[in-house]
Amino acid sequence: MLEQLILIFIVAFGLITSYEDIRFNRIRNKWVLLAISFGVFVSIFVFISNPKLTIPGGGPYLVEFYLNVLCTFVLGYILWYTGLWSAGDAKLFLAYAFLIPITTYQFGYFPHFPAYTLLVNTFTPFLLFFIIYVLIRIKKALNPGLLKWTFQPKLLLTIGLFLFGFGWVVTALFNLLGVPSNAILQVVALFTIILVASRYLKFRLITVSVLLCILRLIFDFKNYANLEYLWNFILVMVLLLILRFYLLTLSYEVFSKDIFIENLKRGMIPAEDVYKVAKSHFRKRRFAYFSFLEALLRKSQESSLFNRLGDGLTDSEVKMVKKAHSSGFLREHTIRIYQTLPFAPFMFVGAILTLILTTDIAMFVKILIESFI
Repeated sequence: MLEQLILIFIVAFGLITSYEDIRFNRIRNKWVLLAISFGVFVSIFVFISNPKLTIPGGGPYLVEFYLNVLCTFVLGYILWYTGLWSAGDAKLFLAYAFLIPITTYQFGYFPHFPAYTLLVNTFTPFLLFFIIYVLIRIKKALNPGLLKWTFQPKLLLTIGLFLFGFGWVVTALFNLLGVPSNAILQVVALFTIILVASRYLKFRLITVSVLLCILRLIFDFKNYANLEYLWNFILVMVLLLILRFYLLTLSYEVFSKDIFIENLKRGMIPAEDVYKVAKSHFRKRRFAYFSFLEALLRKSQESSLFNRLGDGLTDSEVKMVKKAHSSGFLREHTIRIYQTLPFAPFMFVGAILTLILTTDIAMFVKILIESFI
């Protein structure tokens, strides 16, 4: 009976939030708070009904449930802080973490963060839709010249150094936290490092990458001198290149447009940065993470007018840009703005896939293949 009630609630919650995100481009807090309250009630009810209930990893249900919620909150905050999604999307992810009982995750259980499965099941259909949509819209997507530019030797060498050096740090951190290492999580972690470092830190990532590579060559020989590591290294590198190529380079033209600075409004999500290069002079550029190579090589010294971008521009940011333009300190007349896709429907699909498959799509496919072998 409880399972049916949870399913009904999730379906109702998913339909309402998906409709409002598509129709109004917003997710109201009252639905998120309702979902969290319902999830808290269910978790307490489950604990009272069966105090000795444990999860696949062997830990107490209630402890593991709230560890999962904590991990979901932290990851959602990071993705919001780096501008990868809005505060509404982060809150929605947290709400689903409260709603889906951790006993749902039957195969490939991720200790302390089983909602990782929900994340994979959300982003897999989203990425498929995104890539197909971009390929349809941009017919030159498979242009040989563009592919050659994407896989240029300098880029491959730079990313390889970054991956080998910082991959060591990420793996050590995962081991310290007891997090199972896999290609998808490594890509997320490495890409987050690039986003944060290229925007906020005052050093070149490639310099630090070379230093880390030297240290790893000396102290970590036994962990990288094997075929398993080589395969994982190639897989992560390919994923990073695909992420850069499809989601950042090609999609830029599809999901952004130029508008006059005078028409800039609160809530718009800029695809270009406005930064100070002198006391009274400003310039524009694509945000660093749209150029993987630039993000790795560039030293962040400029003063940006924009802060967190997931929720769009604030009134003060709009005012500063318009003032810089009207004063002649910003000579360009237009700025590029994103046209975003509603994300709530994809998270709803991810939640339904999680309930049906009881694991992530990758693990389900693996189990399916093994059953036919």
